[in-house]
Amino acid sequence: MQFTKVVIQAFSLLLSIPASAGLCTTSELDYFSCTTGSAEIALCGSVDVGPNQGYIQFRLSPREGAKVFFPEARRPPAGLFVKDFQLWSKGGYESTLTFQAGTLTYVLYANWLVGSTEAMNEDKDGLYGYHSGLRVSRGDEEFQDLECVPPGEVWTDPRHLDRVLPAFLKPADAPNR
Repeated sequence: MQFTKVVIQAFSLLLSIPASAGLCTTSELDYFSCTTGSAEIALCGSVDVGPNQGYIQFRLSPREGAKVFFPEARRPPAGLFVKDFQLWSKGGYESTLTFQAGTLTYVLYANWLVGSTEAMNEDKDGLYGYHSGLRVSRGDEEFQDLECVPPGEVWTDPRHLDRVLPAFLKPADAPNR
């Protein structure tokens, strides 16, 4: 019963998801955008993007403080971003886009975690279901996880990042999906 209630709430939220957090211009592709409790996040790109042409740019606009752009200047994305897709053995999957800016590692993520019906019905902490956002770490220490509220446009499909981002962003040894 609780699981059914969560599914109904999820579909209700779907109807209220904004198309964009507003950081991409109308002439850009909006690969990912969402609002967190403290910031707007977007991944924008030119319509002519390729490994050595156009651009993909991460943008973070906190409610307080300076905006963050990566790369700072628009430039071809070859070598700047790596996308990945992981299937989890215990049920679920995650799409990610990773990049380094100085000593920080940024990971845009979208995932779906499933469990037994009993575990999902008793999930009071919101562990199961869809999640998306931005993780920031320095070395092995994750110090920030900005979760999208609701989980951005990937709410309907956590494979969104894997499907919409250009194939050339995958690591060379990654299988085609």
